[in-house]
Amino acid sequence: MYSLAFISDDIEWIVKEGLKSIPAQSSFYKCMVDVINIYHMLPNNWRAGWLVLQDKWGHTDIGCGEGALDPLNIDAMINCAYILFGLLYGEGDFYKTIDISTRCGQDSDCNPASAAGILATAKGYNWIPKDWIEPLKKGEDINFAYLPYSLNTTYKMSFDQALQVIERNGGEVSENDVTIKVQTPKAVGYEVSFPNLQPAERKPIKIQLDKNPFTYEAECAGILFNGFVKGPGKYVAELEMYVDGQLAESFTMPVSYRLRRLDVYWNFELKPGNHTFELRWLNPEEGTSIDVVDAVLYKKVK
Repeated sequence: MYSLAFISDDIEWIVKEGLKSIPAQSSFYKCMVDVINIYHMLPNNWRAGWLVLQDKWGHTDIGCGEGALDPLNIDAMINCAYILFGLLYGEGDFYKTIDISTRCGQDSDCNPASAAGILATAKGYNWIPKDWIEPLKKGEDINFAYLPYSLNTTYKMSFDQALQVIERNGGEVSENDVTIKVQTPKAVGYEVSFPNLQPAERKPIKIQLDKNPFTYEAECAGILFNGFVKGPGKYVAELEMYVDGQLAESFTMPVSYRLRRLDVYWNFELKPGNHTFELRWLNPEEGTSIDVVDAVLYKKVK
């Protein structure tokens, strides 16, 4: 959609044409088609349309430990649907586009940013309302946390890379002009994540590991243990997970927020049936702890 926004400011055309890059047999494609149909069915009431979409597609998060069977949903499919909500119901208005994509919820920092970016690309930089541009300018030379880059240096880096991509794909770049070779969107290869696997139950555990192994038994076709490590900032916990008596994974859990492992352990390829899990903490130290909060059990569906 970003690419198409360079050659058209017809938002619905951008949405529909962009959808051609998604395999038609995928759930992602079907969800986006539903958004377009909902928009035409309820063109003046995005809230009612949101309810229709939520009822059908609002429980799609499978692999996120926090999101499975909970209201939190960071699944790319539903969040892309909210980008489309903002673009279609926003009717070309910058504020309205952002407002609707935000109010749809879920991962609503990325969604309004994407919707606004696509709209602004279609309309042009100078079209963006000054109320949004002027405050941004105050921070454009401030480096991001942990990085030697500011917005201004990122703009330049992205622009330079864009020019290279344009030339590599048959376009032309001169001192004052850029000519982009228009391409027809083609669907990418069809892939399915977690085929026929669905979260079935979330079971609380709430234990704190010690030098003794933590054991757990469950009937499932997949499992995800939620938890976290606490301790000094440089501490890295070393762990092993045994499944049915066999070492399944050796892994680390750093305390550092930048390096942390978000879930203790996950396995989405278990043979359906009863399984025993044994978690061993290899290097416990004074002032450190590992909490296992709960387990999400998965089942196979047809």
